[in-house]
Amino acid sequence: MPGTWSVRLALVAALLAGAYLYHVVTNISKPDIIAYFDLDRGASGAAFAVAGDLVAVSPDGLRVESICGLEVTQSLRRQARIDAIYVNDLGRELPTFTKFWTWVGTLGAAEAEPSPPDQIAFRGAYEELSSASAIAGFVTPACTCEMAARISRREKICTTLATLSERHEGDADARVIAIRFARAANFVPQSSFEACGLEYTAAAASAATATCEEQDRLPWDVTLRRLLRVIEERPNARVAEAAAD
Repeated sequence: MPGTWSVRLALVAALLAGAYLYHVVTNISKPDIIAYFDLDRGASGAAFAVAGDLVAVSPDGLRVESICGLEVTQSLRRQARIDAIYVNDLGRELPTFTKFWTWVGTLGAAEAEPSPPDQIAFRGAYEELSSASAIAGFVTPACTCEMAARISRREKICTTLATLSERHEGDADARVIAIRFARAANFVPQSSFEACGLEYTAAAASAATATCEEQDRLPWDVTLRRLLRVIEERPNARVAEAAAD
């Protein structure tokens, strides 16, 4: 009967939706580590390595370029080394979707043992600027003119508040993989445009109210797990053993 088939299809759809949601909330990926540190986006294409850099973001948001080369003192930055394991707290209590079906396939087999939760080992460093205003004393007149020129081309000038870098061997191979910008974009007053010999355009005027928040690039499932706060950081067993020795 048509009604019976409609009910069956609805049940199948509900089961599929539930299975997909189960997979999403118990999963873990490297972007979850970026979200754990409350960073906004990956740093693909970003040519900088420290918090405190001024960066120009292209109108389409795809190109991020360091400008001015500010020499911000290290005392204005806080840096923490990372050598830890990241796990999904729900994945610890419940099997991930893939492992759940593996368990179903071995249900009743005496030799089947529960597998450990999925986890990601990460080595690197987190660096954070004390505040966005901390760089004001390091902005030179030449930097002001460069910002003005970029703003005239409808680029946004954002202050890097924090960075997350990853390393595999030593400090030499460390690379920035994620960043967080200050909410408000930087702007240059009309008097500075005139001093730099640049026209104060409509794009320059709109920069006063521009923000850098919409540069968020994290996947929606990562954002959901961040809201649920299911990702946990644990000490790396290797590090703990070394400290004990």
